[in-house]
Amino acid sequence: MSNSRIVAGSLEFMPVQWLIGQKVYEPQKIRVYLEAMWKRLRHLEKKKEIRLSSGLHDRIITAAANITIELRRIKQQVDENRDSLETAVIIFDQLHILSIAFFDMYFATLTS
Repeated sequence: MSNSRIVAGSLEFMPVQWLIGQKVYEPQKIRVYLEAMWKRLRHLEKKKEIRLSSGLHDRIITAAANITIELRRIKQQVDENRDSLETAVIIFDQLHILSIAFFDMYFATLTS
């Protein structure tokens, strides 16, 4: 997640946006997703154990890795003035998957 935050931060001030469905997305929205999880990691680090339901660990790891890969790809596309809509769709889909899995883990751990 740390690497994703760094790349997302570098995109934040670039003049780019994506129309996905009927919503307009800017790079700042990527940061909102990532920061919401990042801020809560400290709470999890203080816990003696983390509660993970079956398959949750793999979903979190896979989505986080995919996001980092796709953020690097979209950064390159934006730098080269290439179309980045398809990559943006992948990123926001993966952010959705990651945030659901992360918050499932987070709230299960806090309530245990």
